[in-house]
Amino acid sequence: MFSRRELLVVGAGLVVSQIPAFEGRAIYAGWLDWAAQRRTIQRPIYRQHDRYIRGTGENKRVLLWRYYEEVIKQEFEPHIQGIGDCVGQACGLGVDALTAVQIAFLRQNEEWRGKCSTEAIYGGSRIEIGKGEACIDRRGRPTDGTIGTWAAEYVRDYGVLLRGRYRNYDLTQYSAKLARKWGSFKVGVPDELEAYSKPHPVRTVTLVKSWSQACDLIANGYPIFLCSNIGFYMKTDAQGFLPMSREPWYHSMLLWGIDTISRRKGVCIANSWGAHWLDGPEHALGTPKGCFWADAEIIDMMLKQGDSYAVSNYLGYPRRNLDYRLY
Repeated sequence: MFSRRELLVVGAGLVVSQIPAFEGRAIYAGWLDWAAQRRTIQRPIYRQHDRYIRGTGENKRVLLWRYYEEVIKQEFEPHIQGIGDCVGQACGLGVDALTAVQIAFLRQNEEWRGKCSTEAIYGGSRIEIGKGEACIDRRGRPTDGTIGTWAAEYVRDYGVLLRGRYRNYDLTQYSAKLARKWGSFKVGVPDELEAYSKPHPVRTVTLVKSWSQACDLIANGYPIFLCSNIGFYMKTDAQGFLPMSREPWYHSMLLWGIDTISRRKGVCIANSWGAHWLDGPEHALGTPKGCFWADAEIIDMMLKQGDSYAVSNYLGYPRRNLDYRLY
């Protein structure tokens, strides 16, 4: 017999095939603030890195997406989420950007093997880490969404699964249906896939709580996935910034660029609603498709909500030394 909780989740699963996933659709409810209020990774936090990088983000322009484009050898194409899995989308893009930084900026002996599966991060954060707590909201209804803490713990403890084919699993393309399935009560990421992901963890996930901390971390090549309830308008101002709106978003996005030199300081943020959800002038430093710039004061407010994490020290794939000799 199913419990009431299980019946609700099964009922939600019956409509998975009806999930709409089209570019420009705004899905605001992917970050669960009520769960975030009760969950925080105890370590590491920024002050444990403070003596090494404090102040390094001052008077800097660091645009991490350029390393990403250099490594993948094409312009950035924004993610397009189909359900409330924005935390998985932002964390996944953060790992991809970190991989590129380690290759192109830090010159580590690694190679690019492809983008990571956002479905695994989303489903694993809800089930393997969150233990199904997010499957039912406070009113007892099935719900999408997760929190930054769980996503950070998942990529740290369970590693990263790249897009590709694994036995009977085809992860080559994003699937909202699969994200919802793996994020369903008592499902999660299949155990047999852990053999592929666990050797490749993000070994350091750092809670970021202020604008100055974010600048220091980005300046050193560490992308930050933001989780907050702060929303924005969808048209940029004359300088290419999006103003903060009164409508809350309960959303996660990736912070991957800073400008602390200009009089108007700000950051570049990647969203997961495709390329055409906003319009207006671009920032003077450029704005990738589907991205926008935001003011320092707004970012500080977002970070102070306490569920945004920088990713670093990814154990990727060593570069293979090819032997061109003929036998």
